[in-house]
Amino acid sequence: MKSRPALTLLLAGALLWGATTATVRAQSPQELLQAGKQALQAKDYQSAEKTFATLVKLEPSPSNYAYLGVAELFAGDPVQAIANFTKAHQLGNDTGNMHYYWGLAYLQHKEPTPGIRELRLALSKSPKLTQAATSLGIALLNMGRTSEAVPYLEQARTSSPGDAEIQASLVRAEFEAGEAPQALASIDAAVDAIPENARLDATLAFLCLHHRQAQKARQLLESASELNPQDVTLKLLLADASIKAGEPVEALAVLKGVPEDAGAPGELAFLRGNAYLLADNPQDASPYLTVAIAADPKNVNYQFAYATLQGTEQLFPDALDTLTKARALDPQSESIPYQMAVALALMGRYPEAIQACEDALHLARQADEVYFLRGVIQIEQKNFPVAEESLRKAITLNPHVASYHAALGVALFEAGSAAESRPELDRALTQDAKAAPAYLWRARLLARQGQTGLALADYEAYTALAPDTARAYQEEEAIYRQMGQADKASTAHTKYVALKAEKAEADRDPSFLDQLWLGRLREGLGQVGLGQ
Repeated sequence: MKSRPALTLLLAGALLWGATTATVRAQSPQELLQAGKQALQAKDYQSAEKTFATLVKLEPSPSNYAYLGVAELFAGDPVQAIANFTKAHQLGNDTGNMHYYWGLAYLQHKEPTPGIRELRLALSKSPKLTQAATSLGIALLNMGRTSEAVPYLEQARTSSPGDAEIQASLVRAEFEAGEAPQALASIDAAVDAIPENARLDATLAFLCLHHRQAQKARQLLESASELNPQDVTLKLLLADASIKAGEPVEALAVLKGVPEDAGAPGELAFLRGNAYLLADNPQDASPYLTVAIAADPKNVNYQFAYATLQGTEQLFPDALDTLTKARALDPQSESIPYQMAVALALMGRYPEAIQACEDALHLARQADEVYFLRGVIQIEQKNFPVAEESLRKAITLNPHVASYHAALGVALFEAGSAAESRPELDRALTQDAKAAPAYLWRARLLARQGQTGLALADYEAYTALAPDTARAYQEEEAIYRQMGQADKASTAHTKYVALKAEKAEADRDPSFLDQLWLGRLREGLGQVGLGQ
């Protein structure tokens, strides 16, 4: 028996195929026509196929061949349907409806190019044929031609605002076309048009998570979970979104009372472990992540999370081994070589770290992060001109990240370009008033220029934000002494000595790498396996 395709048949009354049928021997053909239509309406496609096959033998008209093609399409035989639509067209059937179903047949047969061609023809002949606009938009979207898909899906949404599939497809197309602000606006419009639809909310949330809009995903899932408070799957998704939104306490609250066997093997432990890890509580995270890996050792997300735990505990060789296992499970994930590059850099293995960055760039969807990492590693290598080039690429791709400007300011300062360095450090602090490295390096720049008062203000801002950097207190002490503030100089000296005794690397400059180890926790965990 032929399988039935998951297509929507829209037959409102009689289908108008644009060709008149001749009367042959009383009303027998007409009776067959009506019987075939009734079978289509009843979704008895195999009966319809047999009826129209008999009809075309008696009356081989263009409309009857088209009806036979429709029946074959919905009975799961797109090859024969294409043949009969071709015959109908040769006999003179050129209506929008016929081209629409012909296009669907091509799409069902995995021939998107002729399918798109026929759907375009359908719309050119019947501009108000909403189902053709919908199918064309989705077909273009599935081919990766997202910018072309958007206007057709917008047309379909205007005609059918209550269709959840159209609303979700438009949001997906806008995200994939790089139009995140418009996608977020379309999400709001979809929720307004179709309120209290938990399934739509969850679908839109999934798209948000995939495109790193965790806060929006969390809001949608909160709404969906309120509509279905007993749905454990929604609770797991909400916890995941809360973790990605940087809200571990909320994630743990959502997971309270969730049955231990909920979700996939190890999923509940994985989410709890991630939440504790994000809350800077590796001790509580460890047993949960261990349980997750034991439940499913081939889950790349679990391996990635465990590597993050190891890195948090500064067990970088162990983390690298775990990441190597994760990469073997999913060689298409950009997040894994990215994190490997961080681990290698923190171990001082800079050439290998640069190579891991190159591997990540071949896979990256958002390459600005990888260029930033590469630039930071090149700063550690003291290769400042090359670092400048990498960091400028990161800023070109995404100019709104304070750390990118701060790092570029450092590279320029170290290369002796103070005049170019200052604007980048200023931009970093304009974008994020808590961008600690920008205060430190701007303080150094100002001190070198003799602006001791401004330099001291920046040192004080830095040590307030990063109170565990010994070298900063040493430099701050020198400024205090220069300004005749002996008491404050003594206090800074005491803090420097205490930190030097606590940390063997007291004179080491703070590195942007120190902030990068957990960088993927908020953004990537739970969807590390991008190649899957």
